Amino acid sequence: MSRDRDTEDQFLAVAVFTAVKPTQDQPTLGTTRNAEGGYTVYSLEAVIPGRPEAIPQAERDAGKNQLVEQYGIGDFVAFVQALQANAEIIINDDALAAQDLFR
Repeated sequence: MSRDRDTEDQFLAVAVFTAVKPTQDQPTLGTTRNAEGGYTVYSLEAVIPGRPEAIPQAERDAGKNQLVEQYGIGDFVAFVQALQANAEIIINDDALAAQDLFR
């Protein structure tokens, strides 16, 4: 299983990639729900470290920029939620229900 395959069951992928790294003598065994609603039993026998240098620099830079954007959006949402939690907000439902509100 590799991280870049979208065809893998996402429940299994999360379980495997967050599992405890196996030792040479002892694989990591686990279970997880699967996309069909059942359960999957897995055995993690080895972890092969990634090789970022094998990815072209432009792709790595694009990935970094995407992560920065995602974290920035998360920070903004947290900021807005903090403002809402500490402010007195009055919502005019009649104004929101108006048909031409955003025209």
